[in-house]
Amino acid sequence: MDYVNDTGLPSVTDILNCYIDTRWFKKEHTDRGTGVHDFLACYALGIPHIPKIWNPLWNSYVESGREWFDRNIKDVLMVEERLQIDGLYTGKLDMVAILSDKRTALVDWKTSQATAKTWKGQTAAYQNLVQENAGIDIDVRVSVRLRSEFQKRALDNYYTDFQKDLNNFNGAFIAYSAYM
Repeated sequence: MDYVNDTGLPSVTDILNCYIDTRWFKKEHTDRGTGVHDFLACYALGIPHIPKIWNPLWNSYVESGREWFDRNIKDVLMVEERLQIDGLYTGKLDMVAILSDKRTALVDWKTSQATAKTWKGQTAAYQNLVQENAGIDIDVRVSVRLRSEFQKRALDNYYTDFQKDLNNFNGAFIAYSAYM
């Protein structure tokens, strides 16, 4: 599930990157995020995962993700889809699913142990992409923080104020567009 943006449009993460302190990001964090996302995408699709790279230290992230998925997901609607709004931006969402409580959710896997203020805007932009491209109404957006320690459940942050969060993202997009 390679991350490729060949649309010529800025991605949601490109737009929000200037609001993220990346001084602490290392290649091993990127590799972990890619590996864990790939595994969970395959899990959601019900297909075998054949890793390009794998580090056993990532196993706890995967286990907390599988446990969260099994406990919360009833049906999967979309996985790792790249969507775009022509002339504006693109994004590759992790998953859209029906939760066990029957709400439609946009799920964003996170391997960070800390939360980020940009997650609300990121998931709102993804929700906008889903609604514009697939016509799926999203009831709730959730960032699922996968755990670095075995036996700990994933933590989830639910976001429901779509219009406010999308307005904030749109402000970031306007600022990004003015300087790029």
